[in-house]
Amino acid sequence: MDTLNSASDSGHIEVVKLLLEHGADVTVANSYGSTPLIRASSHGHDKIVGLLLAQQNVDPQSSDANGRTALSWAAAKGHETVIELLITDERLDGNSQDHAGLAPLTWASQKSQDFTVNLLVQHGCFIHGNDRYSFFFQIAMFMTQKAFEDVAAIMHFEIDDFTLGLVELFEEIN
Repeated sequence: MDTLNSASDSGHIEVVKLLLEHGADVTVANSYGSTPLIRASSHGHDKIVGLLLAQQNVDPQSSDANGRTALSWAAAKGHETVIELLITDERLDGNSQDHAGLAPLTWASQKSQDFTVNLLVQHGCFIHGNDRYSFFFQIAMFMTQKAFEDVAAIMHFEIDDFTLGLVELFEEIN
């Protein structure tokens, strides 16, 4: 792991500033494909994320070996300030999918990050139709729990705890 990646991962803002002043490469990834932006976002280091996003050659769309972006990691962990920094960067696609077909909104939902889900939806993020939960996630946004259970029964869809949690979450949001 290079020094900038390590400092970004650990939250050492003064070290990150010093490295950036001396021309550290913000695009260098670690052995898992994670860039300094991904590491800082994953750990909720919002000030470091802000510094990195200000760098001309940083790519907010860069992804790790699993195709997960900085937004995907921040969404899964509920780092709202980091999400706000990322989602307002016009270089970022908030609906990008990882290699499993999961978008940041899916990750936030799976981890029961209620505020994060709401924040992502407000910024136009949605769930793609490639993963197991997409269809039911979309209809859950507009249905009560009882109505959702009725639709699931008609379609012979077994409701697991995660899916039921999504329905409850959207019932609260709506």
